Amino acid sequence: MSLMPVVVFLIFVAFLIFINLIKSRHSDNAAIKKVVRNAEIMGVIIYFIFILIILGMHVLEASRVKSGEVPGLEYQVKNGTVKLKWSAIDKEDDYYLTILQDGIELESLWVSGTSYSVPDIFDGNIITFRVAASGKSGVSVDYVKEYEVQPLLLNPFGKVNSGEIMFSWDITYLADSYYLEIISLDDEKIQQIYVPERKASVQVSDLQPGKYKWAVTPETAEGLKGRASDWAYFEVSDIEQQAENILGVEKSGLVSMLNTSLTYPEAAVIGPDGALYVSDTHSNVIRRCKDGINEIYVGTLVAGKSKNGFRNQYEINRPADIVFDHEGNMFFSDYNNCRICKVEYGTGEISPVWEHGETVKNFYIESDGSFTILCNGGKIVNSALGEIVYDGCILGNPVALIKNGRKTIILDGGRKDIEPKLILLVDNKFENSVLCAPYSSALFKDKDGNLYVGEHTAIFKLDWELKKQNLNGNYANITYITQGEGETLLVTDSDAGGGI
Repeated sequence: MSLMPVVVFLIFVAFLIFINLIKSRHSDNAAIKKVVRNAEIMGVIIYFIFILIILGMHVLEASRVKSGEVPGLEYQVKNGTVKLKWSAIDKEDDYYLTILQDGIELESLWVSGTSYSVPDIFDGNIITFRVAASGKSGVSVDYVKEYEVQPLLLNPFGKVNSGEIMFSWDITYLADSYYLEIISLDDEKIQQIYVPERKASVQVSDLQPGKYKWAVTPETAEGLKGRASDWAYFEVSDIEQQAENILGVEKSGLVSMLNTSLTYPEAAVIGPDGALYVSDTHSNVIRRCKDGINEIYVGTLVAGKSKNGFRNQYEINRPADIVFDHEGNMFFSDYNNCRICKVEYGTGEISPVWEHGETVKNFYIESDGSFTILCNGGKIVNSALGEIVYDGCILGNPVALIKNGRKTIILDGGRKDIEPKLILLVDNKFENSVLCAPYSSALFKDKDGNLYVGEHTAIFKLDWELKKQNLNGNYANITYITQGEGETLLVTDSDAGGGI
């Protein structure tokens, strides 16, 4: 198309030369001069019409190419090969091809011509091909191999009150909508609900008391269904669940437990106001329980990362430890966001107070206001002093510690090459250690100075020589021990259907 104006111009010049030649040879013939004059005018008109047509074609091409983008990118999958092709732009011979798998770049290369083939050996879900001409913006096309992303269910689990029940789940990659399916285990009645617009929660208010299971299936905007979630089970009760019934592991080992609608309680503490605060990790919220009311205190049921804000509009991602200072301010570990946040007493304003890229389950407030932080990467850090070095001690995954004068006991959850164990240090130097069960994660000193360690499914009484006495072994997964009411311990049993 770039040669067309030149060709038209040359034809027009030749036409004018021809007209002038005729005019010079028949200058004395009025009739011929009139015909030639009319032909000359008509030629000029036709020339300008051609020019307008050519300009229009250029405008059309420019709009189709979209400011330099490579037009017509498409692919075909055949015999284990992905074949790409696209339209040429101007005089470009080389194009820059980028290949991404699930958003991660795999390869970038220059390609000669307007086609390219690549073996279909990708193991991701979404393969993106992007082609650009030199100095131009590129266009992309997605090759959806399989939509295998599976949603993670958040609420409800365990026993819940009748009335309005909030069903929630993690937002799934590429999902545009969801189908919620609720099945009664009593009469096998099935209820299906369509949830549009990337919403990851819906309220259901017409469920009768009984036992149920539920799951969600994601769907893309193109109508491609993904993998359904695993089934979750819950029970609707018409007996109001009282918050005070959640407490109760006696020091004698007697257990009084109630399954709640918690999905995975990580930590539970009694606050300065006497309320029970629970980090419901898989729901991305911290709950407050008092006077028969179980409310969301921090979080929105949606995994996210807010910088600052008010507590019940603040998005967090897998909260863990909860600590109150002497002024009533709450501090909590925002685990998946690798930070510690503060909830201001009285205002409910939240702000991060420690962000160093380390996932943290537990931390402690020192007398000077600094934090001692147990990092999953195998180190213990003080927010004012930096990393704490313990002589003769290599940590795998420190999850809890207690101190008494010169002595420190660390519960190390271990890792692939380090066994889980209790470690005794004197003046920060290694003194002794004893092995623990895998998944041990709770260590606590009560108000009377007694020590307790939670080793996955059992609680042991502990002394400062690391000698253990079995107290109770009827748990699914102990994640936290703290002071309860009176002479009780408060224990979170994360895998017991949301029990505390």
